[in-house]
Amino acid sequence: MNLLIMSLIISLISFILIYAVTPSLIKKFGEIGLIVPDVHKSDADLIPTFGGIIILSGYALAVILFILQPFQIITLDISFKISAALLTIILIGLLGGLDDLKPIRQRYKFLLPACFSFLIILACRNQSTSVAFPVIGSLGFGIIYLICFIPLAITTASNFTNMLAGFNGIEAGSGFVACAAISIIGFILGKFEVVILTLPLAAALLAFLRYNWYPSKIFPGDSGTMMIGAVIASAAIIGKIEVPCMIVLIPHAMDFTLKLLNRRPFSQRQIYGNTAIHQNGILYPPPYPALLHMPLRLTKLTEKQLVKNVICLEVAFAVIAIIIAILIY
Repeated sequence: MNLLIMSLIISLISFILIYAVTPSLIKKFGEIGLIVPDVHKSDADLIPTFGGIIILSGYALAVILFILQPFQIITLDISFKISAALLTIILIGLLGGLDDLKPIRQRYKFLLPACFSFLIILACRNQSTSVAFPVIGSLGFGIIYLICFIPLAITTASNFTNMLAGFNGIEAGSGFVACAAISIIGFILGKFEVVILTLPLAAALLAFLRYNWYPSKIFPGDSGTMMIGAVIASAAIIGKIEVPCMIVLIPHAMDFTLKLLNRRPFSQRQIYGNTAIHQNGILYPPPYPALLHMPLRLTKLTEKQLVKNVICLEVAFAVIAIIIAILIY
């Protein structure tokens, strides 16, 4: 069976599963108390969270079905890499789920994903350790690529996508754009291991977005946001498309960098509170820098308008990533 057809089939399975089961799980999560306030609404309704576990379950099942399919359409080496990446993604998603249930220290959300990346290091130990850059060409990193670059990429990406969050639809929306763009790159370059890792997640996020868009009926939580970054970083490493994946994550990197400018970068919400909302729906940002606050300082925006602007920014960098991939590979 053709790889593209198989990847489309498993992505469709991922989409249908998420779309079908999410409504019943929204109700169930509400009943068992997995709820958080929707802080950017004037009435601050309590909304079910933990939706990332739904995304992770549908995504993982789809990829497992591909790994176990009876047609010999990929090599054993590629199958091993995809399996290693999937296990890493599952572990990071479960770490985020644990954080949703009982918040864990930020240091562990950096340290543990790096430890989980050992599986990918093992799977990729014999592949090239060079990285292709625009203009300057390929640079070899040797053992540094394995022991430093891979753990740093996994932990950084999973935390980047975890921090650009907090508004209805922004996590699933930006994640869908990023994964769809990387899937397109994988298809153009004939790197179907990339497509297999990212297209089912793009499909899952699109299905989840139906319930996460404004006004949200469910939030993805850290279990959803962290796995998005883990998938992107895994695809970058296994498919050797590091630079395009870095470009896709530039909005997330900008947000992370702005937040690091604070003396206590991970405590600003506790100090200043959340973005304020007025009766007319206009948002007013707290006095600390973040990517999501920048548009609010320039013009008056509602939550839905803010999310659309950030997703458009993600689309712009996704297009740049696709163009760069075509030029350098």
